[in-house]
Amino acid sequence: MTSSTTIYIVRHGETDFNINHITQGHTDSTLTLNGVNQAGVLAKTFKDIKFDIAFSSDLSRAKRTAEIILDGKDTLLNTSELLRERSYGKFDGRPSSIFIEENKDILQKLKTLHKLERRKIKFAPDIESDEEINNRLHIFLKELFTQHSGKTILITTHGGIMRAFLNHLEWNGEEELKAGAIQNTGYIKLNTDGNNFIIEGVVGIDR
Repeated sequence: MTSSTTIYIVRHGETDFNINHITQGHTDSTLTLNGVNQAGVLAKTFKDIKFDIAFSSDLSRAKRTAEIILDGKDTLLNTSELLRERSYGKFDGRPSSIFIEENKDILQKLKTLHKLERRKIKFAPDIESDEEINNRLHIFLKELFTQHSGKTILITTHGGIMRAFLNHLEWNGEEELKAGAIQNTGYIKLNTDGNNFIIEGVVGIDR
C-alpha cells in the first residue's frame, strides 16, 4: 500500500464503572489504580514507537489512558467526540443489569437476525446502533488519513466502538465479537490508505 498510515487504536484502562458493572457510554468514570497500571504497561510496550500525533475520545477515561501512554513522548494529544463510546441514553450510568432486564426481548431477537440487520438495531431512539458508532469512527479515520497520511498515530477510545469496527471489517469471519471481547488497554494495529483498512495485529481481544 502506498502512502499508508499506521494507527494504533487502544481501549482505555479499567474504570470504577467497569468493575461495578455500570453501563458506561457517554457517562464518564475515572480509571482505577489497576487501570492506571494497565496504561503504564502499554506505555512500556509502545516505548520505542514514535507517534507523530495522538487522538483520544474526549471522555476522561480515554484521555487519561492516552496521557499515561504518551508520558515522556513529544506527541501532541487531541480529543474528539467522534471517538466516544456508544450513547446508551437513559441507561448511561445505571447498572448493566437494568439494561439487560429492560431489553431482554430485543436481546433475544438479535440472536435470530442476520449480522447486517443486527448492526442497525436501536434499543431506543437515544441509543446508538452498532452501525452508527462504526460510521462515525469511519468518518474520523478517513479525515485522519487526509490530514496525516504516512504518519504513525495513537488513538485511545472505547470497547464498544472498537468491537463494532472489527465486526464491520469481519475480522473474526462470520462470527461477530461478543460484548466484553476487548479487554481494557487491548488494541488494534491498523494500516490504511484512506479507503482500505488492513488489520496488522490485535492484542487483548478475544475471538
